[in-house]
Amino acid sequence: MWGSLALMRSLLRDGLLSEVELFVAPVFLGAGRPLLGADETSADVRLDLLESEQFPASVQRLRYAVRS
Repeated sequence: MWGSLALMRSLLRDGLLSEVELFVAPVFLGAGRPLLGADETSADVRLDLLESEQFPASVQRLRYAVRS
């Protein structure tokens, strides 16, 4: 499921996700919003790395299990 940061935070906070898959691209922005644990709208979530895959230009796909 593709969605927004707010949707992902809500689903994690309510315990409705068992896995999270992220694509990470090396970009330096200098500022931004953290994905997890940044404010009252995010959940205190523990993740276990299940799988990783490297793509050209240092892009990575990371698949995590959400620890219950």
